[in-house]
Amino acid sequence: MKPMIFAAAALFAGAWSGTALAASAPVDMTQACTRAVAEYAWDRDTLNVAHYATLFTDDAEISFGGRTFTGKDKIVEELSTAAAQRPRAAMSRHVLSNIRIDRVDATTAHGTVYLILYIGPINADGRPSTVGGPTAVGAYDMTFKVGPAGCKVYRSNLGIDFRGGPAPGAAPRPPG
Repeated sequence: MKPMIFAAAALFAGAWSGTALAASAPVDMTQACTRAVAEYAWDRDTLNVAHYATLFTDDAEISFGGRTFTGKDKIVEELSTAAAQRPRAAMSRHVLSNIRIDRVDATTAHGTVYLILYIGPINADGRPSTVGGPTAVGAYDMTFKVGPAGCKVYRSNLGIDFRGGPAPGAAPRPPG
């Protein structure tokens, strides 16, 4: 019994350390691409244009809001423009969930990521803002390229399922 436990422990330790087990490669790809998704949302919310540029392949393409941006330079230009146009007293939160990343081959992964987007005011006194609900709810359909530089977004298409606003027939919410 002890040799079997030792063998299982050694196998687990190899998988944990990322050494010698080929089966750990898909997990590493999934983790790297999941991290890229989180960085994407963080960079959009914080308007971190410099870091945002590191998340895409040179020939990446993203689509959302009926617009498509092709090439890393155009994608970064879009966030730069959004940053310049966002009122100083506004903020966004890209809340991501149901992140599913699947390995396609040795250098490609495909993912679906749910989005709940909030956009609202920043209160000058530091109190939390009141918003009526999400601005949008949808899902990203994403393709990633994975290489020595990590996982990079190659294609991203955001489909919106619900837009913010009161439900049909609902009474407006009182402020506060």
